[in-house]
Amino acid sequence: MGGANGTLLYLLAEKNPTMRGIVFDRPNVLEGARAERDSRGLADRIELVGGTFFDAVPEADLYLLKFILHDWDEESCVKILRRCRAAMRPGARIAIVEVIVGEITDPGPGSLMDLNMLAVVSGRERSLSEYDTLLMAAGLRRISVTEARRSPQSVIEAQALCFPSETGVT
Repeated sequence: MGGANGTLLYLLAEKNPTMRGIVFDRPNVLEGARAERDSRGLADRIELVGGTFFDAVPEADLYLLKFILHDWDEESCVKILRRCRAAMRPGARIAIVEVIVGEITDPGPGSLMDLNMLAVVSGRERSLSEYDTLLMAAGLRRISVTEARRSPQSVIEAQALCFPSETGVT
């Protein structure tokens, strides 16, 4: 899934010709996404779905949340992650792209971005342990972290703690 005008999803789709995806954002944002998608010739592989991640998200195999969670407080983040969790297919994953700050004793370069977030929105940058807490509260667990080579961003990959079919419950 991608959001806004879909640029990240379109770039991924162009590099992966068999990939299909959904740009999910508020309906009023999707016109820009439609124009960009169509100009790139991706209309046959990229669907546009309007909605809000506070209500529900489409079913998918991968949820890509780039610079989403840092905009929101903890309660809102857990709600967003729970909506993703509820829609996940068995084996699905979530990829969270954010700047991870160090623990309070080792804040690292993300601290300046954190000050910006605190001043502008209700969100903030978080440490890895803080992301783990959000994930656990939503029924998810971190399975990997990959740091970008030339960027302060990292990708936190998570999956559901379990699916009904894994516990024998239907």
